[in-house]
Amino acid sequence: MDECIRTGVSTHETVLPGRMQVRRKAPMLYKRLMRGFYPGIAAHAVAPQIEGAVAGQAASMGGDGLMSPNPFSSTAGLMPSPRPRPPKIVGQFDHDVPPMPSRKTIFPGVDFLSCYAIAVNEVNASGGRIVTSPTNGASGVIPAVLKYIVEFISEDPETDITTFLLTAAAIGMLFKRGATISAAEGGCMAEVGVACAMAAAGFAATMGASPHTITQAAEIGIEHSLGLTCDPLDGLVQVPCIERNSLGAVKAITAGQLAMASDGVFSVTLDEAIAAMKVTAADMSHKYKETSLSGLATSVRIPLTSPAC
Repeated sequence: MDECIRTGVSTHETVLPGRMQVRRKAPMLYKRLMRGFYPGIAAHAVAPQIEGAVAGQAASMGGDGLMSPNPFSSTAGLMPSPRPRPPKIVGQFDHDVPPMPSRKTIFPGVDFLSCYAIAVNEVNASGGRIVTSPTNGASGVIPAVLKYIVEFISEDPETDITTFLLTAAAIGMLFKRGATISAAEGGCMAEVGVACAMAAAGFAATMGASPHTITQAAEIGIEHSLGLTCDPLDGLVQVPCIERNSLGAVKAITAGQLAMASDGVFSVTLDEAIAAMKVTAADMSHKYKETSLSGLATSVRIPLTSPAC
C-alpha cells in the first residue's frame, strides 16, 4: 500500500490513459504540500515526506508568488520568519456580538489524506499494481486512512497497522457475507461505501474504541453511502471514482470521530445498515451498476477524438 502511494505521488506522467485525458492530481498536490503551498505548513507544521517522491527545490514558489523555503531543506531553518500582521477584523461594530479577528483554519493532515487516496486510485487507473481493499475501484480509501494514522496519530505504528488491518478485514467480511462488495451488484456503495465503513472501523479501533463503538463507526460510514451509484465516464475507473475515494477517506475519519463522540447512543446498528444495503442493491437499476448506461456516464459529453480501446 505504501509503495503504491509512493508511486502515485512521484510519477512524472501528467495524464491518465484513455481518450478523456484526465490529468493526474496526486503529484501536483503532493508537490504543493511539500513546498508549503498551503499557508502555515512550511513554518508551523511538520509535514511527512515520502522517500523518493518529488519534494521540490530548497526554495520554491509559494501560493502568493514569493519564494518559500522547503521544510525539508537543511537551509530552511536559516530563513527569517515573517513579521506578524495585525489581525483583520470582520463583523459589524453595531452588533450585539463584538467583532472577532479572522482565523486561518489549516488541516494539513486532511490534505495529505486526500492526496494519498487520489495517488492510489491514479495508479489503479493507469494499470499499476495496487492492493485490492476491498476492490480495485475503492482501493484508495484504506491505504490513505492507514497512512494518515501512522503519520499523524500513531505512537505505536506496528501495533496500530495490525489493529487497523484486522479490524477492517473483519468488517469487510460482514459486508461480503451479508450484502455485497461488488459494484456490479450494488453500485458504488458496495465499493467506496464498504471501504469507507472498513476504514472508519479501523480508525476507531486504533483510537482505542470499544467493539460496540467500532461497529457503529462502520455503520455511519455505510449509512451515508447507501444508494451511491456506479456510473463512471467512458466506462473507465477515473471519473468520478478517483475523487470519490478521496472523499470516502475523509468521510471514514469523520465517521470514526462521530462514533467515538456519541457516548454509545445510536439509532441504527451495523447489522441493520448491512440489511438495508442489501435491499437497496436489489432495488437499484442495472444502469447504475458499473454499466455506464445512465447518470454521469450519459450526462457528460466525451469528445470523440479517438476510439476507446
